[in-house]
Amino acid sequence: MYLWKGPSKGKRDTVILVGPAASGKTALFSKLCLGRASATAGSMASNEGKWPRESESEESADGSILRIVDLPGHERLRGAFTQHVERVRAIVYVVDASTLNRQLRTSASYLYDILVDGTVESQEIPLLIVAGKRDILTSLRPERVQALLEGEINKLRVTRTTAPESLDPDAEAEERTTFLGYEDQPFRFTHLPNPVEVCGMDNVTENGIQILENRLMDWLNEPFMN
Repeated sequence: MYLWKGPSKGKRDTVILVGPAASGKTALFSKLCLGRASATAGSMASNEGKWPRESESEESADGSILRIVDLPGHERLRGAFTQHVERVRAIVYVVDASTLNRQLRTSASYLYDILVDGTVESQEIPLLIVAGKRDILTSLRPERVQALLEGEINKLRVTRTTAPESLDPDAEAEERTTFLGYEDQPFRFTHLPNPVEVCGMDNVTENGIQILENRLMDWLNEPFMN
């Protein structure tokens, strides 16, 4: 586990890598913070690092850095998200594009929990959805991943609004009953106040990593309006 102690609490300097277990988050973290690919392996602990790496010539306009946190995807450990949400600058949600058809409910449910978080909604935290493992022949295109997630969230928002769950058991009832999107229309990510983008990425080449690094640089240089 790679640990880095960043600045004090209160600064929105954190990008969270989150998603279901075995989706490829840790491999992505390794590419960003360690400069090398790693095999996907389920982890029960968070990984923390910084971006840009010290070995990279690219840096922000003022020399600042982002804190990258890779959270474990195991269902019992998902509450760790609430420990970092007050410092979140952006969220990278990683799904396995090669198994999404089998893991759709799990992937969409976790994403739903994040989107209805009171801070994520009120602060309009940017979200980048990464359709990972695109090097696998059976993987879905990013456009298909987006459509499947939107369709499943459209179903979830009905049942979960009436019987809500939350990553934070102490959340106020108003936060837990947020209705995502427009009540009279099928759910679309474009209906959210949060900027949402979907991209594809594989675990073998650098395909897609540049999109993420471009977004990281945007988040690093653009001021966050609380």
